[in-house]
Amino acid sequence: MVSFRSLCLLAAASVLSTATASSIRRDAKPWLNAHDATQGLAVDVGSGTEIIVISANAGAGSSTKYYNNQAMAAGAIHNVTVGGSAGLVYSPSSINAAVGDIVQFIFEAKNHTVTQSSFATPCEKIVGGFDSGFMPNPDGSMNPPPMLQFQVTTSTPIWMYCAQTGHCGQGMVFSINPTAAKSQAAFLSAAKAQNGTSASGAAGAAGAASSASSGVALAGAASSSAAAISAATPASVAQGSGTMSNGGVCSCSCLCGAAQFPAGAGLGMMGGMGGELAMIAAAPAPSALTPPGTPSAPATPGAATPPAAAGKRALKRAL
Repeated sequence: MVSFRSLCLLAAASVLSTATASSIRRDAKPWLNAHDATQGLAVDVGSGTEIIVISANAGAGSSTKYYNNQAMAAGAIHNVTVGGSAGLVYSPSSINAAVGDIVQFIFEAKNHTVTQSSFATPCEKIVGGFDSGFMPNPDGSMNPPPMLQFQVTTSTPIWMYCAQTGHCGQGMVFSINPTAAKSQAAFLSAAKAQNGTSASGAAGAAGAASSASSGVALAGAASSSAAAISAATPASVAQGSGTMSNGGVCSCSCLCGAAQFPAGAGLGMMGGMGGELAMIAAAPAPSALTPPGTPSAPATPGAATPPAAAGKRALKRAL
């Protein structure tokens, strides 16, 4: 038989256990285990003090996961649509929030994030920053859509962006409490300049212009070199032969030594001298019984290709 004293002791132990458990729940940091795959969430609440994550929901009837109690009495609620019919933007793209206000993000079509960055590098997550993780809603039909809310705990500016590939560079950035010196417009411009298609497009255009200029310069230099060679080459150089095909591709040969060309001509110049002269110089000298310019005999099937002929084909491919 249980005595009255025993019952009192059991009751006291139960109360103490409940109080201790409540104290543990209040002091625990549930955001340390924020990644909850069973609920389709991968929230990183970070270690900053600018915001405190309250809750998140993966949408379509999923259960809401609570990460923390409000740090203070809730103020106004700001609803921000992420993506959707407006495109790769947050709507609105900027808000002014007082300390204690709640910001609630509604994730519409596609697969976006809300990730904390800095004004200087809009598309890079800051160390210890908050990240909602990807909140997929591919065709925008999830009802209700994915949601995340946090409480603002500072009056200083807070900068965020979408970490989906290419989205930030196209202007998908968001700010809380921007200032005149550090405005949302400047933040947006920096995101596009550092990571957007405008920067790569400008670089590509500059590269194309540089290539075009280089091509013109090379063409001009080649023409000048060809003219100098034509004017300075002595008459004793043997007449060569060549054929021109459609598109300006030529296959030509000349039975003359490299020493007969003027200084600066020869290797690296236009007209195939780089390919032809190197091959001819390595080939045996023509027989004294064979007049210069005499066509060579047809090649025997299966025989090795003469060096000069190989040079012609290599030249034709290179040009």
